[in-house]
Amino acid sequence: MTPVPEGQMFSDPGNDAAVMAAWERFLDGSGRPSDALRSLVDGSWQRCQQHNVDPDKRSAPEPVGETMLMSLKSRHGELLEAGAPIMACARDFLAETGTVMALADTSSTILTMEGDNPTLGSAESIHLVPGVAWSERICGTNAIGTALAVGQPVQIHSAEHYCAGIKRWTCSATVIRHPHDGEILGVVDVSGLSETYNRQSLALVVTTASRIENRLTIREMERRYRLLEAALLQWSGGTDGVVLFDRRGYPIKANENAQAAIAAFGAELDLTAPRRIPGLAVDVEQPVLPAWLRPEWLVPVSSRGERLGTLLIMPLPRLGRSSAGEAERALARDPAVGGGVRANLPPGFASIVTADTGLRDAVRKADQLARSRVPVLLLGETGVGKEEFAQGIHQASPFRDGPYVALNCGGLSRELLASELFGYVDGAFTGARRGGLVGKIEAANGGTLFLDEIGEMPLDLQPHLLRVLEQGEIYRLGENVARKVDFRLVAATHRDLRKEVADGRFRMDFYYRVAVTSIRIP
Repeated sequence: MTPVPEGQMFSDPGNDAAVMAAWERFLDGSGRPSDALRSLVDGSWQRCQQHNVDPDKRSAPEPVGETMLMSLKSRHGELLEAGAPIMACARDFLAETGTVMALADTSSTILTMEGDNPTLGSAESIHLVPGVAWSERICGTNAIGTALAVGQPVQIHSAEHYCAGIKRWTCSATVIRHPHDGEILGVVDVSGLSETYNRQSLALVVTTASRIENRLTIREMERRYRLLEAALLQWSGGTDGVVLFDRRGYPIKANENAQAAIAAFGAELDLTAPRRIPGLAVDVEQPVLPAWLRPEWLVPVSSRGERLGTLLIMPLPRLGRSSAGEAERALARDPAVGGGVRANLPPGFASIVTADTGLRDAVRKADQLARSRVPVLLLGETGVGKEEFAQGIHQASPFRDGPYVALNCGGLSRELLASELFGYVDGAFTGARRGGLVGKIEAANGGTLFLDEIGEMPLDLQPHLLRVLEQGEIYRLGENVARKVDFRLVAATHRDLRKEVADGRFRMDFYYRVAVTSIRIP
């Protein structure tokens, strides 16, 4: 999206005559655009001419039939649901203003309208009604179509419209974006006859779009937690690689075997920068899947009759094969299995000496996961060597040249753990060290932070660390200035954190942020 140049955001009714003259010259090709013509409008006129839009058109086309309109509303039910209370308010706050508010989909088709009753009647004369597509290709320059074309707030007044039949109107519109990835979901518009022009109309649609996006965010979070809860019951504890995808095809959770399984088939998985697989979206009628992904690996996840997402359960190939084309090579071929206890272990894990096949498998998985930047949760009883695994992951990771900082969350009071994690400034509390203290999180900047026994972290501290992981910034205790941090988190616990979540002793959102990937150490 290109920012609007200064002075180009709003229409100027005082330039209407000059813009009309510029339109006439544009149509007959007799001159350069007037200085009164905003670049936004000039660009739209150029597109209209390329699409052979009839400048003499008097109105938009006829609306689609009632059955088709109902089908469109059903398809965009979530957008309509999020916009319903805002549109209901429009009936009251736009009454007697001479304006109406419209909510349209990404094809510029109006789904619903509210507002001033007399203006609703006038709008029918140009087919500004539900069921009509107001794209630039069909209706020329107009706020709905142009906002979708440029992906930003747009105000189009009177003569700035490309088609003669709608030059009596003034309109403002902006797009509505999905809170997760910014995908355009629709557009909200406020329109009226030219005499109702008001700069504040643009602010109104921007505020309205923001309110709808906020409602979509809340709804998305609710659905995400329901998905995680529903999938938790089906989560595999075996040797399969398991990845959970949301209803739009984005991966949101993976078990400890997922990256190894996917990598063996020539694909990649990075939950820090998740890539969408459109074929896994629940509303796709004829999904097209990547070549490596087999339909029989997919399991729908539903709750209360609503499809929430998809589980990908794929077999973990025998360790030792390096590509999908070597799918049947046996682990027994690996000389490390039949020979010495150190042979072929990754360099970062040289301190681990074992002939145990299960432990060697865990080391190889750790080495594979180390190359990404995602958090890793180490699972195992006390004394199994979680610290050695954490150091090995650090040595094999992109953060190997940075510091390795470790902290055991067990046995510390809430206040001491908070100061150890976040640090504090001089005078933050009675007994604070002169000059303050750099916390473990800040000390790990550019490297790896290992939090042992993370299951012991007090419940009220968890959202503070969650914010650090999500925002990449911390506040020292007693400080109001954020400090940017970038580190790789490795955590460890002997507890069953899923049970802790179910019992209310560990936050679900924190669990899914910490346990992006996990390794069970035998």
